[in-house]
Amino acid sequence: MAEDGEARAKALPVSLDDVKAAYSGPAHAVNRFISIPTGIGFRVAFLEFFDEAYSPEFRSAIFLSYPDMVSLRDLLTAQIERTEKTEGSPSGYSEV
Repeated sequence: MAEDGEARAKALPVSLDDVKAAYSGPAHAVNRFISIPTGIGFRVAFLEFFDEAYSPEFRSAIFLSYPDMVSLRDLLTAQIERTEKTEGSPSGYSEV
């Protein structure tokens, strides 16, 4: 396994073009997600679960390399910590 510093992808500043691209497609509601490790990274699938009588609905999936998965973890951790500090009121986006 790589040293922690080797595994981290360098975070890039978020540009206005990045934000525009992030809003250029639909945002599906998901409440179930699974990560499946592979030999070269992780497949993360997003599902929507309604009721025990129905199977979960597939919404989307992404593939992340290990360094990208670490970067996503850090981004989500920073956003969650910021939200908790502001009593559940996130503002803007987070950059790790």
